[in-house]
Amino acid sequence: MTHFAALVVSAVLFKLLGGQIFTPLSVVLAGLIFFLRYGVDAGLRQALEVFLLQFGALIYMLANQEPSYYEHAALIFCLAPAAHRLRELGRIVAAEGTVLLVFAYIVWSLAWSANTGMTLAGIYMSALCMVFLLVYVLTFGADLQQIFRKVVQLVAVIMVGSVVVGAIGHGSAGQTFTGVTLHRNQFGFLLGLLILLGLFRLRAQVTGRYAFGVAVSAAFLVYIDSKSSIIAIALTAVLWFVVTAKRWRIYTALVALGIAAFVVSLPSPKMDHFAMRMGRDPTFTSRTEIWADSAKLLAEQPYTGFGYNAVWSAFENRLSQYRDAPGPKYGHAHNAWIDWGLQLGVGGWLVYILF
Repeated sequence: MTHFAALVVSAVLFKLLGGQIFTPLSVVLAGLIFFLRYGVDAGLRQALEVFLLQFGALIYMLANQEPSYYEHAALIFCLAPAAHRLRELGRIVAAEGTVLLVFAYIVWSLAWSANTGMTLAGIYMSALCMVFLLVYVLTFGADLQQIFRKVVQLVAVIMVGSVVVGAIGHGSAGQTFTGVTLHRNQFGFLLGLLILLGLFRLRAQVTGRYAFGVAVSAAFLVYIDSKSSIIAIALTAVLWFVVTAKRWRIYTALVALGIAAFVVSLPSPKMDHFAMRMGRDPTFTSRTEIWADSAKLLAEQPYTGFGYNAVWSAFENRLSQYRDAPGPKYGHAHNAWIDWGLQLGVGGWLVYILF
């Protein structure tokens, strides 16, 4: 409970102080806890190390897609207690060969990168996050149930913190409720994570705690009106149910029938009618234009892309020739598959699908 309360306070401070103040402060806090553990007994030291891991994961949850160098510095402090487990980390990576394959392909993209410095920075950040994930698994003994509970606890911290900042008038950005996060879609993704984990748990055993979590998360999701998150979560939940059901053929047929009925009910199968049905403008807030221009750029180097983390560099923006393509203004293509293709091409897609 003490850990939970401390994490809630951290999430609230992130919102009240803003990223520019909280992220340097998080490095100081993580550093203090790291050095404090040297002066306590073994039991408390282990508790502090677990808290550091949870604190690092919370920082990453609150970061909006691209964690800053401050946040990565905090992650290093969170990882430092596990430095003696490098051999175990190596065994885990070797056991799951596709992890090494993805990372090797990312490193190989240095050979054709449009901006080597940005690619090197991306490799460093990705390696750090990969190691953090492995340490997280090792710390909890690869016990899926324990890891599951810890992740649910973190998302619950986000929800409780969001209620707190909302009650004191700091949970909104413009007309939308974002809780302690920076954007409603980011908040929606975390709510969706809690919904999916809750459904996974309820499928095995119905418990009041998880049923309550799923219901509250769904209510929040409707309240913040993040249509992107609602669509993604609904589709993921349906697909997960179908592929894990014993009578999956029947459910697959019902899903196909529902999709057909939806398409037939549209005045036209065009994207603009679908968008208006969802309460969005026909371009999905310029996304379709961005996708079209990104596809044109991808056609220039379809096999290799432009190098990992090198496409949206402010120093050499390869997308500036296209009016609506992502650049410093957007930072990404609003589509993970297009993003990955622009960075690593068709070869990168194949490696990613295999992973």
